[in-house]
Order: sequence, then C-alpha cells, then structure tokens
Amino acid sequence: MEQEQILNLILDQLSFLKQGQQQLKLELKEDIQKVGSKVDKLEIRFDHLETRFDHLEIRLDAVETRLDSLETRFDVLETRLDNLETRFDTVESGFSELKTRFAHLELRLENELIEKIRALFDQQSLMQDNFNRINESLTKLEERLEFLAHQSTEHAMTLKRHDRELRLLLAERRAT
Repeated sequence: MEQEQILNLILDQLSFLKQGQQQLKLELKEDIQKVGSKVDKLEIRFDHLETRFDHLEIRLDAVETRLDSLETRFDVLETRLDNLETRFDTVESGFSELKTRFAHLELRLENELIEKIRALFDQQSLMQDNFNRINESLTKLEERLEFLAHQSTEHAMTLKRHDRELRLLLAERRAT
C-alpha cells in the first residue's frame, strides 16, 4: 500500500513535470513567433532604410551631376577670365576687380558644397546609428532565444531522468 502511494506520488510528479514541459514548449513557441515577428519588422525597417539609402545615393548622384555641371561652368568661367586677362593686360585695376569677384564666386561655391556634403555625412551618421540599434536588438533577441533553448533542454533531461527513475522503481516493485 505504501509503495502504491509512493508510486502514485512519483506518477503525479511526472505528470506535473510533463505538464510543465508542455507549458514551456508552448511558451517557447510563442517566444519564437514573437522573435520571428520582430525579425520580420526589423527586416521591413531595414528594407526601408535601404530604400532611403538608395534615395540618398540618387540624390548624391544628382548633386555630383550638378557639381560636374558647376565644374564645367567653372571651366567656362576660367576660359572667359583668361580671355579677359589677355584683353585687359594693360588695365591692372580692372584685372584686380575681376580677380576679387572670381575669388568670391569660388568661396561661395565652396561654402555651398561644404554644406551639402555636411548634410550627407549627418544623414549617413543617423543611418549608422539606426543600424547599430537594430543590431543590438537582434543580439538581445538571439541571447534570449539561446537561453530558452537551454532551459528547454534542461527540462527535457530532468524529465528523462525522472522517467528512468520511475521505470527502475517499477522494475524493483515488480521484482519484489
């Protein structure tokens, strides 16, 4: 009679452990689905960032094209200035005035270009920060998934050990 009570207690324990394992499996499935959903959302955000980056590249190409156009125009201005220099060699004061205007034009173009490049670098820095945050979130999710997988393995091993002990007890009981 006492052995039956012990056996029933052991069976109750096993049943409880089995229910616990099933609950852990369900929780793990839910966590995996949540992680998958978050990864999908991150992929969508990453695709959006890539699209934005592509858009910035297109804009940069347009800026480069405009810069090339400005360089061409600058070359044209240089040619015209050279022609003016040859024509007005004797008029030193006129030459000085043209030279001063040319320096201002060059400085203005340089300042505008610096501002545009600064804006592009700022945008790239923001994108890098976003990318780093996404990587950190993904790392945390991977660590949580590894922890849950390890916990599930430990519970499975505990169940196997209890099952083996129960079978040994049953075998001893039958043997007696």
